Amino acid sequence: MIYLTFGDQPSGVYQSQVLDVCKYINQNHSGKIKLIAFFSLRGFFKTRALIKKNLPNAIVLPAFPGIRRWKYNMFTLRIILFFIGRNNFWCRGIFATQLALKLRQKGICKSVVFDARGAYSAEHQEYLSQLINIRENYRALEKDCVLNADYRLAVSEALTHWWKQEFGYNGREHCVIPCNLGASHQNEFPAEKEIMKWREKAAYSSADVVLVYSGSNADWQSIAQVDAWLLKLMDKDPRVKLLLLANQSPEHLLIFKKYPSRVAQNWVPAEKVRTYLLMADYGILLREQTITNRVASPTKYAEYLSAGLQVLISNNLGDFSDFTGKHHCGIVIDESEIPQALPPVSYLRKRENHELALRHFTRENHAEAYAKILGILSAS
Repeated sequence: MIYLTFGDQPSGVYQSQVLDVCKYINQNHSGKIKLIAFFSLRGFFKTRALIKKNLPNAIVLPAFPGIRRWKYNMFTLRIILFFIGRNNFWCRGIFATQLALKLRQKGICKSVVFDARGAYSAEHQEYLSQLINIRENYRALEKDCVLNADYRLAVSEALTHWWKQEFGYNGREHCVIPCNLGASHQNEFPAEKEIMKWREKAAYSSADVVLVYSGSNADWQSIAQVDAWLLKLMDKDPRVKLLLLANQSPEHLLIFKKYPSRVAQNWVPAEKVRTYLLMADYGILLREQTITNRVASPTKYAEYLSAGLQVLISNNLGDFSDFTGKHHCGIVIDESEIPQALPPVSYLRKRENHELALRHFTRENHAEAYAKILGILSAS
């Protein structure tokens, strides 16, 4: 069985959603899976070393330059299969799935699982059309994956509903596995005095209400929207401070221009993010109302909960807005309203949120779905 990825970035998300999944399957299921990953030539050898350090038996290959040449990678893939034999494919994203579907047409594999991380054609139209230029119709490629894969993995129920509306998918051959926690976010929850020690070291007092934004400046993460809402909140409540875990300077933010002493910025390796999250009270997950966000399953949601945070979340953000209300683990924000003052989050509430994350966002919670996928991939 092959787990095939194409064009991804070697990020913390790739670690938790791909490398950790392969490790979990090989350690906990009878079927074994091998990763074949195509990466950009830019920084390829550094990326290859990183992947091989985590998965020594992975096959890491340079992709033909330019996403528009994605089909050319079929030649490389067929050569690899000549040496390792025919395999069925678990495919992350539409390009990996398209490669596998073409192999199936040629009789080189039997089963193809489409691992959908979002609404690809909507994301392309809403955010990526200037960055990803291909010859084919993006929507047609995604529709082909949805309708013709042997099985589908969606990151949210909202995504499966979108498939029905957009592509006429009416089958039941799918499962939903939200973005789960990486290994570094499943460690034991620390003692209260340890958290307070970290806060004091970062110059946060017990009276401060610390909000954290962990993410990037990607358009769908809506940093301008977050900035505008936070400005209203910080105007109202002098206790509020922001910890910005992002690889960008905060100088362009309105909140930094007005309250520079209340905004701190850090960029740390993925394995150290949790320590910084544990210092905070609330995690920010405010997104604009686009299809991309309405079907999403942001990994940060589970990471915030695992660190004990209450999540400040937009309405209609994948399945998580409803989850937040049902489990009282945050606040669904109406950004048109004046923000209410936020109280500090108690240590007891933080422990409850951590336990909630472990009950819902670890791979062990979805063992049955993984077993279903492996059953399909095991078909000869």
